[in-house]
Amino acid sequence: MPEFQSRLQVGTHIIVQSIPCNLTYGIWESGNVLCAIYFDSETETLVHLFDKHTGFNIGNYIHRGRGPLEMPPSVPSIWEQNETLYMSDLYGGKTISFNIQRLASEGMPAIMEQYLEYKSYVTNSCLLDDGKLLVLNNIGYLNADTVNYRRLEVIDENDKRISSDNSVPYPDPEILFYLYQQTDLSVSPDCQHLVCGSVWGGLLELYTLPDLNITGYMRLIDPAVSINRGSIELTDKTTTGIRDIVAKNEGFYAVIGADVFFLENINKPEAKREFANNDLYYFNWRGEPIKQFTTDYNLEKICVTESLDTLYSIVSDVNGRLAIGVSMLE
Repeated sequence: MPEFQSRLQVGTHIIVQSIPCNLTYGIWESGNVLCAIYFDSETETLVHLFDKHTGFNIGNYIHRGRGPLEMPPSVPSIWEQNETLYMSDLYGGKTISFNIQRLASEGMPAIMEQYLEYKSYVTNSCLLDDGKLLVLNNIGYLNADTVNYRRLEVIDENDKRISSDNSVPYPDPEILFYLYQQTDLSVSPDCQHLVCGSVWGGLLELYTLPDLNITGYMRLIDPAVSINRGSIELTDKTTTGIRDIVAKNEGFYAVIGADVFFLENINKPEAKREFANNDLYYFNWRGEPIKQFTTDYNLEKICVTESLDTLYSIVSDVNGRLAIGVSMLE
């Protein structure tokens, strides 16, 4: 990791003691409400609202399925814009959206459903201002037909391309797998900046919006891979890269984790288990490392308030048990 200007130890106050799931998609805050998205097999719901002070469960919404106001088993794209949360099924084109405050007060009538036409090679998306749509396309080694599109594109409401970028910061074949096959996007609230984080490759790429000029990139993890008969395989030493990223107007926050480390960790006696991804990193939009926060839990998904002084997060302990906590970023 780079050298940060400051390093702080922060404690976590647990407000929701247990989350009955093993896969989380994200957490957001609005007013006095926290919205956590994960699949609860008991209620078969994806969207869960909590009072952010007491942790009291306000309601559980949106079942997993293919019916009205349901989402398919895979939820590949979730983003927030102008206090509205969007969940998009890139394969079927269904997008479900809701204002967190309205959902807390009105329930299911606050949920809207629409359909967006996605191309077959779109792997992630995010709605910008004025109806513009940012899409991330798959141009990795698994999809060689790249003639008619670019890796990143901004498209207006009339499906006209406004801007695009086809940068490949690390063009070697080992990195292409990690760089393009699974990437998270986060856009600053003012829609001026974009950060892309490769889930497997530990790569961070910075862009300005809506022109999609790349302003910086960094590689934070060396993934362990082997090439076998022309294909790329993960090894038992492979670590994940970006676990979550959150863009703000002033800069962005990133969590970097290691699932393989966790699997090794769980086989140790409980007293000897260690945290694998309990650091939160803050960078400015020039890519300069500003602050490193070390917490007392693993960070799975994060939400930083507009004032940049409070962190709400889905966390896990050394045994992998999930909860929701709050930390002060002083």
